[in-house]
Amino acid sequence: MKESSPAKTSGLQAPTNWSPADPTPATAAQRQVLLTDTGRTRLDEVRQNLAAAEARLLTDLHDHDARQLRTLLARVAQTAQRESLAPDESDC
Repeated sequence: MKESSPAKTSGLQAPTNWSPADPTPATAAQRQVLLTDTGRTRLDEVRQNLAAAEARLLTDLHDHDARQLRTLLARVAQTAQRESLAPDESDC
């Protein structure tokens, strides 16, 4: 079996901020991907920008209301993720 380069999986090039690790021995289809220092720095920047944008948008809400909104949005996101992984067959 021909082994592909660690930066490529199924013909897709891994982003440059990711560093591929050894494949999981249990399944050849699984591959662990780790962030490089550059990727980690960029992720921190994105998280800070997101927190700042969220703070601006929620400025007029009381703390309790902002927490409740975050909780409700998290539930909606979980439902959306669950549906994207296992779509309802009646939609076909």
